[in-house]
Amino acid sequence: MKSTIRTILMLAICLFSLQPINAATGDITGQIIEKETQAPVAFAEVTLDNGVTKTIIRANEYGHYSANHLPIGKYNVYVKYDNHTVALNAIHIKDSYTIGINLVVSSSATVEATPAKKIHEAHNTKGATAPENELPVIPTQAPVKAPLA
Repeated sequence: MKSTIRTILMLAICLFSLQPINAATGDITGQIIEKETQAPVAFAEVTLDNGVTKTIIRANEYGHYSANHLPIGKYNVYVKYDNHTVALNAIHIKDSYTIGINLVVSSSATVEATPAKKIHEAHNTKGATAPENELPVIPTQAPVKAPLA
């Protein structure tokens, strides 16, 4: 009986020790712009879907959106505005980096991604300089994570 309890306890300790302490995460930030007028799209909803979870972000009144601490990997991006939902594929979140992507939407319900302009030298969360096309995070609203349906 004692050996069974010890075995179960040791197995539990081993399983918990396999959990990552610091999961690899990255950030995304940018602005949603209407193609025809070049005006920001206020309060649009951006959904980032990595196949496991969906992260939903609401842009602010200037069209800026931001999400922090996203698990690294490939995401499909959906933008919902003015009763339109448009999709964009293959956004890659990298460990410890903030990627800047402006989403340009059109009245014909299309979206295209462009690198966000560099405001000032960006830094990743570990202190190293980020690549040229990446931006520092512009704080807006915290993302809401929801499991896939």
